[in-house]
Amino acid sequence: MQVPLTGVQVTTFRFKARVPFASSTVSIAPTLTVTNPADTIVYDGTVPGLDVTGTLTSAVVVQPPVCPADLNASGTVDSNDLAILLNAWGQPGSADINGSGAADAGDLAILLSAWGACPGS
Repeated sequence: MQVPLTGVQVTTFRFKARVPFASSTVSIAPTLTVTNPADTIVYDGTVPGLDVTGTLTSAVVVQPPVCPADLNASGTVDSNDLAILLNAWGQPGSADINGSGAADAGDLAILLSAWGACPGS
């Protein structure tokens, strides 16, 4: 089966973080049996004939921050973070804690509920 250019998810990789990190790039090299370096063949191994050819690219794995409401990374959610959020009100960016597209009342609620020292700090 040839994977179309639009892409089809044929597998999922799961990673376990052993130490905290901001982000890391994961590259999986194609095997030496691939004739074109841009192609990667995934062998199912359990269903005969279910071999998939496609393009494999690097992925960036991002670990979410332990305390996303700590907008200035001080280790505490406080008035400084509140000021950052209010200054960014209605705009996209790092003050958009819940990922809705803009800093808004939902983000304010998250910030207020996280008020105080961040876990582990």
